[in-house]
Amino acid sequence: MKTKKQPTHYMGANQKNFFIETYGCQMNEYDSRLAQSLLEKENAVKTKTVEEADIILLNTCAVRENAVNKIFNRIQSLAYLKKNGAKIGVLGCVAQSVKDEIFQKNIPIDFIIGPDSLRNLPEILNNPQKSKHLELSKEELYEDIIEEMKPPEDAYYNKLSAFVAIQRGCNNFCTFCIVPYTRGRERSRNPASIIHEIDKLYNAGIKSVTLLGQNVNSYKYDDFDFCGLVAEILNKTKINRIYFTSPHPKDFPEKLIDLMANEPRFISQIHLPLQSGSNKILKQMKRNYTADVFLKLTEDIRNKVNDIYLSTDIIVGYPGEEHEDFLDTLEIMEKADFDSAFMFAYSERKYTFASKKHKDNVSPEEKQNRLTILIDRQQNRSLVKNKYHIGRTLSVLAESVSRKNEKELIGRDLSGRKTVFSVDNISENESLEDKYGNIYKIKITGATSSTLLGILEK
Repeated sequence: MKTKKQPTHYMGANQKNFFIETYGCQMNEYDSRLAQSLLEKENAVKTKTVEEADIILLNTCAVRENAVNKIFNRIQSLAYLKKNGAKIGVLGCVAQSVKDEIFQKNIPIDFIIGPDSLRNLPEILNNPQKSKHLELSKEELYEDIIEEMKPPEDAYYNKLSAFVAIQRGCNNFCTFCIVPYTRGRERSRNPASIIHEIDKLYNAGIKSVTLLGQNVNSYKYDDFDFCGLVAEILNKTKINRIYFTSPHPKDFPEKLIDLMANEPRFISQIHLPLQSGSNKILKQMKRNYTADVFLKLTEDIRNKVNDIYLSTDIIVGYPGEEHEDFLDTLEIMEKADFDSAFMFAYSERKYTFASKKHKDNVSPEEKQNRLTILIDRQQNRSLVKNKYHIGRTLSVLAESVSRKNEKELIGRDLSGRKTVFSVDNISENESLEDKYGNIYKIKITGATSSTLLGILEK
């Protein structure tokens, strides 16, 4: 019978070992880097496997019920390590949203820390007893920690791209969203601190950054708005490519569209969450725009920005969504002509306005039926839009080796489209990783709904 690998722990010794697993959004990826920096400052060492760690941290996402259940199941699977001396802690939005209940569910954990309480990690490292740290802050931006934070070892999926958080929290209080309750109110970082971080990343070999915020276009620091911040980054750094996520449609400035249209380093890719195409549902969600206003924005963007890549978020089955509301969503999706979309069935989250005021009255079967229809139509649309590029030649930044074929590279064009291609003439002393960061002219020869396929232009 196969036995589990026995852990090696060093609790009580001078050196402490830790392991971090990250779930959910890009902001969680960024916060895991913050946690790592705090622990390494205390001379703790990050391990390659969970079995080697004295302290196991799960940085969690609470955006949907399935995500929360996944975390609980994962913790249960680690119970044998806790019995052997490891301490298990939950970070992030699950810690903040579940609060005291997590200790009442017979889940083998020792401490929980919310997104605004990461500074407690060094204390817990030295005294990992059962505790909770869930204070929400109106000021915490971790800028002093970011100042000392090392560039990411593997960035988010390669060694050329990195996330940069420009703000934390959210003031919108959309009725379905738990973020304001888990990450607090909105606050923005000093532009000088952001510039310094991007310079450090660039000097470490990073080619592109994604500016992060729950609503980046509400960024505000003294006289700087988001457009002013992007212009400052373009003027004062050498970073090759700038992406951002996510803006809110209700306050998307025209000058930001103009900046993207005129600056090739400001990549022509926008993730613009629609959520629903029904005005009734949008009002219930407190999104503060109508379907027509949203469509007008997408038209303005397409008219001004060449070869724009537009993606979105959609929720089906929100409380009170009738068949006619769903048909409105299908219609707006058709008119907006998105390149891709993240599509979900509504999942009630505790503490949100919707959970308190709107009865979850769309059956699971109907939610799944609507979601299936939506996904099928969007995949067909995405395939058609990608096939449009067959025969074109695109400038593609090589970023990583394909997981499906180690002889092919994956890169992105100036609109952020994922492109897979092969590279000829590799010498015996070279590897495909040596090609990271190069820009190639790629002739597109094929397409799937999510990826362009191409060859080097001769």
